[in-house]
Amino acid sequence: KIKNLLIIFITVHCLLLTAHCAFLEYGGQTKSAALGRCGTAYSTDIESILTNPAGIMYIQSPQVAVEYQKFFYGLKEEKDIIPGYFPVNIFTNFFGFAIPIEKTINLGIGWSNLDSKKLYNETIFFITIGKDIGEYIFITDEEKLFLGANFKFFNMNYLNLTDEYDNKINTINFDLGMRYKINKIEFGLVSKNIFTFNVGIIDKETLPQEFNLGLSYQLFQKLKLLSELKNRISSSMTKSIFAFGIENILFDILSTRAGINISELSFGLGFSINKFEFNYTI
Repeated sequence: KIKNLLIIFITVHCLLLTAHCAFLEYGGQTKSAALGRCGTAYSTDIESILTNPAGIMYIQSPQVAVEYQKFFYGLKEEKDIIPGYFPVNIFTNFFGFAIPIEKTINLGIGWSNLDSKKLYNETIFFITIGKDIGEYIFITDEEKLFLGANFKFFNMNYLNLTDEYDNKINTINFDLGMRYKINKIEFGLVSKNIFTFNVGIIDKETLPQEFNLGLSYQLFQKLKLLSELKNRISSSMTKSIFAFGIENILFDILSTRAGINISELSFGLGFSINKFEFNYTI
């Protein structure tokens, strides 16, 4: 029986992004975006494909998710731009599907796209697998231990470059994640882009690696506190971010979320109606 057939994510973000934008993998993270980006120990649906693949093991029936997200609202439209200049019109799309295969194995697929009109386009395809390994290490009934992995195919396309450079890059990479829950506390750990492949057009530049550690605490039955330490490393930068979030569920159909990290303050709402879930983040 299909209990959760469709999840629709709708987001609007007001962010201050730095100049580099390669492979942020933010598209599709609607819920965790409202929680200050605390998703490593939080996501229990298709959003896990992007935050921590081990979380896909919480899915108990087939799920589908779609999202559209636009950055920098209020800028001039393309028709208003001076000839010779390109508009800063950045948006992302996400599609994901996940299904339980066996009692202890779940599979998922995902597609994430970031498009900047005539400047830049990147696409990531995901194949995700999750495994419940608790039965193999004799943990108690109050504990859960999940592992997950992503296989990812990247396509990056720099538009309007001169013929001197190859403007397309294709590569692959992997993510590994873990979720451990005992009573009201849950820990999450994920390593993204394990291999440091070169994706530079002119100079050497590696895919950004991420090492994230998350903590979730169920303070009350419907109130959850979250914190996360994110470490992002590439050939051009190293950055650590602390993030905090809180989620409260009202009347079993309405979720309110808030979060903060060094670069953004976020809020979100979620509505659950039968088999559908709608989420909005700003």
